[in-house]
Amino acid sequence: MVQQAKRSATTVGAILASARQLFIERGFAAVSIDDIAAGAGIAKGGLYHHFRAKHDVFEAVLDAVQAELAAELGTRIQRIEGHRSPHTIATNLRIYLEAATQEGLRQLILVDGPVVLGWERWRGIDDRHFMDSIRTGLVAIMPAGTPPEEIEAATRLIAGAVAEAALAIQEACVIATRDAYRGESVKALVVLRPAQAPVSAQDIIDWCAANMAAYKAPRVVQFVDALPKSGSGKVMWRALQEAEAAST
Repeated sequence: MVQQAKRSATTVGAILASARQLFIERGFAAVSIDDIAAGAGIAKGGLYHHFRAKHDVFEAVLDAVQAELAAELGTRIQRIEGHRSPHTIATNLRIYLEAATQEGLRQLILVDGPVVLGWERWRGIDDRHFMDSIRTGLVAIMPAGTPPEEIEAATRLIAGAVAEAALAIQEACVIATRDAYRGESVKALVVLRPAQAPVSAQDIIDWCAANMAAYKAPRVVQFVDALPKSGSGKVMWRALQEAEAAST
């Protein structure tokens, strides 16, 4: 019985590892049950022994990814010395945004997640892993005796704003650019999500200045249609940096 449970856990782990890689690389719609089973090294029937449908595999993958991000965020929160403050809350939200907008994870968490699972189910997973950290942070900085309904409303407002912020930018790359005063400054090359409401370069600069360490915040933002990628799908940062150096 113990050996059977171990084998079952191993099989489920292989299925989720295969599915995670495929969902991140291709997106939900372009992945089939056959693809997942082949990547896990099992027959399709073996996958159906553990999951009823591709949607169930996706939900398990999304839940695991969100749990990992929440654990990373929790570790950072535990390292904070002293009382939580608006600055520490902003820092934690930035950490989440940086993680959730990584190439692949953004597609998995923010694009496919609500579409595949439906808004309520997707929000339930997000709430389970992240809502409490937002809520406790607000409790720490709001006046004592604030009504629970006001705290809950503020929590929902922030959570919604974070989701919108994560979706606004499709992808971005940070490089160095010459600065007549400082010698060198941070420049962000940004690809906006299609059909995104108007966002200006100054909007991004202002948000970064308010939520990031000064040495990390870009002072220059340039919108581009796309970022060059290598054969493996990685952004060609060095090529962008060399082109920037040559142009300035």
